[in-house]
Parts: sequence; structure tokens; C-alpha cells
Amino acid sequence: MVSLMSGAVLHFAKAQNADDPERHWFNYGARASAFAGAYTTQTQDVSSMYWNPASLSFLERNAVLWDYFQEPHGRMKSELLAVPLPFGEENAAGLGINATQILMDDGFGIEHTSALYGFDFASAAALTSTFSVGIKGTVQYGQLQKQQLWTASSAIGILYAPGPDVSYGLVYSGFGEAIQYSLDHEDLVLRHQATPHNLQLGLAMQFPSSKVERAVTIALANDKTFGKTGLRYNGAIEWSATHFLDLRIGYVVAPAYAGAKYGIGIHTDGIQLDYAISPSALTDQFQEVTMSVLM
Repeated sequence: MVSLMSGAVLHFAKAQNADDPERHWFNYGARASAFAGAYTTQTQDVSSMYWNPASLSFLERNAVLWDYFQEPHGRMKSELLAVPLPFGEENAAGLGINATQILMDDGFGIEHTSALYGFDFASAAALTSTFSVGIKGTVQYGQLQKQQLWTASSAIGILYAPGPDVSYGLVYSGFGEAIQYSLDHEDLVLRHQATPHNLQLGLAMQFPSSKVERAVTIALANDKTFGKTGLRYNGAIEWSATHFLDLRIGYVVAPAYAGAKYGIGIHTDGIQLDYAISPSALTDQFQEVTMSVLM
């Protein structure tokens, strides 16, 4: 769901895993990465708005979030700053700004540096104490040499949490356009591309049900990109080993690939640090770190 929510797509010669939907053109939190994208039902912090904007109504922590992401050899690196904007008892919002730098090979041995910037705003309304709806809008700006391009896209979601031990989520994305990189003769060019239509369903279970004493979280999700064959399945388990340490493992299975993600979380009363790594060459390799500071 990462690339589907961001809407950034890359097509150019010698592009490694260019069509891999797990590719991170923008990063949305190390915990979510360690969950392998099974994040449609998560409500821990403001990063969840990128996966399901309806989650903002049930945030467990109002915290400012900073995230740094990097692929091997520094070919792609990005930063994110996001903050929740609660207002009223039934409504909530979130604001995020991110920047990504990509080093690309044009297929003729010449490398070019491209910059991508994303501006996201999400809003959610709790229709009942257990049901919320939300919408997220994204504006992107791409720059490659002297070329510049703006695009806009959006996604909608719902979240149903009948109890503290279980929650269900649904997200539909595919409104608007994305930024596409294409090889035109010997030149890399920026173009508009329709954002793929995607539907994701998610389920999460926590044991025990108390948020204070929670020991295990199990998250599952699957999504369908319309016009493409097959489904993608995501799953994750988080174990709270101590009151300040969480261990995570996620796994994604798609028609053309499969791979694991791993993560760790350390938290105090005011700060949370999360780390994620994707070591398998079968999917995108990366490292990511997130720091959240309570407001």
C-alpha cells in the first residue's frame, strides 16, 4: 500500500524492481514497514493516516513524528515529518511533509538525481464510538534536471473497532494522478500517470485486550490492484517483550515475489524509537528509523 498511497511510479531502463508495489517512494514509519504494510487497522500514531486516514479518530498517541529511510548504497533516501491535528471530540486531522532523493540510471550509464516532495493532509470523523471514516489528499512535486511536475491524488478509508482487542479496516485509493519517470530516447522525462485503483482490507487482533497490558498484536491485510493479476497478502506479529521493548516481524506475499521485514521498538513515557530493516534481495532492501515525541 505504500506506493499505492503515495502514487509515485517509476519506469526507466535498468530499474530494479520498478513495478514492485512494496517499493518505498515515500516512507511512512518504521513500525509500518516492519509490519510489511499490514497497517490498515493500526492506530498507534499519526503515521497510520498514510495507510488508512480513518485511523486518525482513534490515535493512541498524539506525537510529532520524524522518519528517515534509506536504500542500500544511498540510491534513495527520504525524510518525513508528520503531526496530528486533533479538533473536537469526533474529528481529527493529520499533516505530513516528505522529501525523497533518488539516484537513477538512464540506461546509458549516466546517473541523474531526482527530487520528489509530498504534501499530505488527512481528516477523519468518528460517526460512532467504534466507526470512523476518513479521507487523505496528496500533492506531489517532482523535479528532474530542468523538468518540474505537480500531481494530486487521494484515498478514502473506514475503520471499525468494536472492541479494544479487534479492529477492521478498508481503504480505497486510485483518485488522481501520479508522477511517472519514463525513458524517452536517451532522456529521462517526467510525465503524469493515472494512480492505480487499489482496494485493501485489513484485520488486527490484540492480546490481551487492554492497551496498557498488550503483549501480542497480529495484523493481516490483503489488497487488489485493479487491472493486475493476483492479490497481495501482508501479515505481521508484534511482541511486547517488556514494558519498553517491542519486537516485530512482517511478511508480504505477492504473485511475483515474497519477503520478510523485521523491526524493533523502544519507548518511554515521552519518546518512541522504531527501527525497520528489509534484508531480502527478493523485495526492496532498506533501513528505516522513526522517532515520535509526545505532544
